[in-house]
Amino acid sequence: MKNINIISIIVPIVFAGSLILYFFFLQPNLKSRTITVIHENIQFYLDGSLYFLVDEKNPIMDPFYYNKKVYLPVNAVSKVLGREAFWIQDKSILWIRPNTIEEKDESINFHRKENTMIVSHKISKTIEAKFVKCEIMVDETIFMLKDKESSNFELLMIGESAYLPFNILAEALGKESIWSDDTKSIYFQKPERNIEGIQVNTGHSFPLERIEEILKEWTDLYEFVDIRTIGKSFEDRPIYSVVVNYKKEILPNKEKVLLLSGIHAREDYSVMLNAKMLDNMLFHLKKSGVWGDFDLETLFSQIELHVILVANPDGLNIVNNGIEASENRKYLNTIKNISKDHRWWKANGRGVDLNRNFPDSSWKIRCSEEVPASEGYKGPYAGSETETQSIVNYCNQNNFILSVSYHTSGNKVFWADRGTHDVFQDIDSEITDRFIQLTNYDKLDISEHPETYGSGFENWFRERYHRPSFCVELSPYPGREYVQHPNACFDFLVWKDAKYSGALFMKQALELKEKMYDVHLKEVFEMSFYTKKDAIEYAAKEPLREVWYLNDLIWKNE
Repeated sequence: MKNINIISIIVPIVFAGSLILYFFFLQPNLKSRTITVIHENIQFYLDGSLYFLVDEKNPIMDPFYYNKKVYLPVNAVSKVLGREAFWIQDKSILWIRPNTIEEKDESINFHRKENTMIVSHKISKTIEAKFVKCEIMVDETIFMLKDKESSNFELLMIGESAYLPFNILAEALGKESIWSDDTKSIYFQKPERNIEGIQVNTGHSFPLERIEEILKEWTDLYEFVDIRTIGKSFEDRPIYSVVVNYKKEILPNKEKVLLLSGIHAREDYSVMLNAKMLDNMLFHLKKSGVWGDFDLETLFSQIELHVILVANPDGLNIVNNGIEASENRKYLNTIKNISKDHRWWKANGRGVDLNRNFPDSSWKIRCSEEVPASEGYKGPYAGSETETQSIVNYCNQNNFILSVSYHTSGNKVFWADRGTHDVFQDIDSEITDRFIQLTNYDKLDISEHPETYGSGFENWFRERYHRPSFCVELSPYPGREYVQHPNACFDFLVWKDAKYSGALFMKQALELKEKMYDVHLKEVFEMSFYTKKDAIEYAAKEPLREVWYLNDLIWKNE
């Protein structure tokens, strides 16, 4: 009896000890269980470019949600950065090192350009996963990382592939990480860098208050900068133009260029680019006269630059502060909010899309929302809005030789439409090609359908003056309707490609004058032509019209 009792006690103890030995020594830090992950077409950006996450073990490695966190495939992300990841099991170390093996499959193209809509379906999957507590070694340095939301983190192994929370992997790789629930995207980029000149805020919002502070700082710092109020919005907010007239005493009557932004309320990137671009040009003009490959001293000595930072201040107020912050909130709460989120409001404070409201000949056939809405409604009549009228009047007063309207998004440029392209004798195409060479943006085809392109600022400008105007769409397309990329990604999604675009357009404007024949009626400029024959043919239709070339009168209809 006693022997039997001893055996019955010893056997369970030995068995239990064996299990403990196995799990804690032979299989260190390893736990396996069934989990549920969620896939939602999450996109991955590195330094502003969109990438496939490719692994030789798994053709496409999709990021996924698990336990309220977004996980990234370690090896696939490492490949995009020119590295490779190894799991050293006996030491519980994930080693990320420079790729020492030449990529065999040259058909794999990590970088991708997306301009298509992503259908966002949440797909849940139940999978077997192992959880491993580990260290991360990048090159020869061990990182003892901790998740901000918990005391430690675990590597997640699915088959032979390792996954980490995106913020942990970013920290190990020396990257700043941003997650946008709006675009369902992860952004890896270099940590923020200090720039010379005024610090233009690129945080969560770029409000009117900060913009007005910047305007004052510019006038305090630069004696050749003037701020003009060119009109008022529906809610009586001022619409400002920044005018840079450098060394005006040397050349008082310069050619003028207009850069315009913020006509669509939610498109912060357009305002941020014009603000940061102008800030850098002013700083470097005063410091050395040179910025990048551009001779600012020459450009600003011969060009008077005008910049309308916010063409739609009422709309920007709604984006930053909500519909309830609008004086017209009672009415705006009754109209259609297409995105269902005030942050993505596009129209002005009356529910009119200003970039469909300009009074060109296509306004009547422009397709549109039939009633006021957060976007898409062209207005009750052409040029109905006070903001539109202010910009039209300002252009009429200044005879800009060239204009640019900045928008978001798509990394592309609209540069010509069917109604006016033939007038320019391909000069508009030549300027666009130089812009494309600078930015690597896409050059779109000539716009063919007035019901789609008509009544935008650039379309009206080309038709009214026969002078070049460009609609530049900044940043990669987010892939989802209405939303925009986070402002914190501005430097890598916009700035690195488009920072010199304003200087380029100024340079092109200097070359334009020698190609233009201007028609005046009773000393008032009407429009330009690009052959002498076309200018005279037009001027001959009306008594007292004159044709001027390089400030000389060359023909007059007596």
